[in-house]
Amino acid sequence: MSLSDSDLEELAELYLKKRLKGLPESLAQCREQIGYDVQEQFMRSDTLSRGILVGAFAETLESHCMQAADDLIGLMRAFDTFTEAACIRKQLDIHVDATAAGLVNILSGEGFGGIASASSEQKRIVNLMTDIKRRMYQKLDHEVMQEMRKIEQADILESSSDHLDDRLPLNRRGAFDNDLIDFSRNAQKKKEPLSLLMVDIDHFKKVNDNHGHAVGDEVLVEVAELLVSRSSRKGKAYRFGGEEFALLIPNYSAEEAAGLAERIRKDIAASPLSSKQLNITASFGAACLPDHAADTRSLLESADTALYQAKGSGRNRVCIAGD
Repeated sequence: MSLSDSDLEELAELYLKKRLKGLPESLAQCREQIGYDVQEQFMRSDTLSRGILVGAFAETLESHCMQAADDLIGLMRAFDTFTEAACIRKQLDIHVDATAAGLVNILSGEGFGGIASASSEQKRIVNLMTDIKRRMYQKLDHEVMQEMRKIEQADILESSSDHLDDRLPLNRRGAFDNDLIDFSRNAQKKKEPLSLLMVDIDHFKKVNDNHGHAVGDEVLVEVAELLVSRSSRKGKAYRFGGEEFALLIPNYSAEEAAGLAERIRKDIAASPLSSKQLNITASFGAACLPDHAADTRSLLESADTALYQAKGSGRNRVCIAGD
């Protein structure tokens, strides 16, 4: 079940108003307990007593506000509405301000001995609310970021049978073309990098010529499986054409992508492939948006140029665009 942003905002507003109504009772309970402790310890200094009371109320309010944040995060999780976190932030901001104002009013009243009537005490409460806001938003942003990453990874990993290559456990070239555009737009929107790895099996023609196309197919499948196993939680793998492959890796710098490519390269070189147990190597080219390219076309060209550099400089290696 999902909610629209307006429905979510209305539900959050109703919940926070309900919590705010219970605030005076919480403060009264806190005052009773702290007042008892002050008397038990024979504190005769009015300034000290007031300071203790304000500190105790501050802790009550901090607990109140952080619990409200936790509950609203739970609300977003229950209705899968983390994409609407902005309206939750807005309601929390309103709630903390209302809580601070309500606190000053309550503590300045006769029933509470005019505890917050002094400007220094009011300033302390305002400073506390500012700190609570900061920590609430840190918590909210962290939770939203974690959930959005899960959603993005699920989207990246999700691939229907229509997108899969007929013979290999990889996505087709058409899926690559579409994803390259979508991933780059998402990366630019979030101001995050997007890395592209181009992969080519070295001397693959010799495999077909010397051992036949059936063995060549076995090599393609096993290399594809290595690519998928290494990249499945990081990005998406594709068959680009023939013995050439591509990996799109969101939120990876060129150096991070090159590190991943180096691990895959070593895996391929260390694994005898096919029924003939052949020693196969592969070359890799890495490029990153926006470091090496301003758009999808130049990103593909940069990664392809780096791949040819790797093949031209001895094969079985990883090259980064511009190096």
